[in-house]
Amino acid sequence: MFRMKKRSYRVFEGLRVATLVSYIGGFIDAYTYNTQDGRFASIQTGNLLYLVIHLVEGHIARAFSYVIPIFFFVLGQFFVFFVKKWLINHKWGWHLQAIRLAFLLMTILAIITPYVDSTITIAGLAFFASLQVGIFKRVRGVNYASFMMTGNITNT
Repeated sequence: MFRMKKRSYRVFEGLRVATLVSYIGGFIDAYTYNTQDGRFASIQTGNLLYLVIHLVEGHIARAFSYVIPIFFFVLGQFFVFFVKKWLINHKWGWHLQAIRLAFLLMTILAIITPYVDSTITIAGLAFFASLQVGIFKRVRGVNYASFMMTGNITNT
């Protein structure tokens, strides 16, 4: 008989999941940059750079548009921190509930995006990106980032 080798990591830390999550992250950043007026959902370092560039050039209103995804990404990190703590304290499965919440948010965004202002779309996608960063942190026990980022805003 064949013996199944026991995994030393959880299913959502597998290489297939990490690959899929990375593709999703790359698509979201490409989508937001091309359709949301050059703003990123998760590359907050890029948003900070564009913010400063537009401030220096004197385009205050344009610069402010980069604050929105940064703010909602940071808000998402606070949300992840507190909800994770609450779910764990109440003996709920943190990853399962967080994945359900992220799926619900993405479904709502997919439905409402054609009918709402792009500010709502970029805010929702930045929040989703923040959730994804908070949920998928490891691959086979090793630290991993599903979005291209330096992690400074996440750590802050």
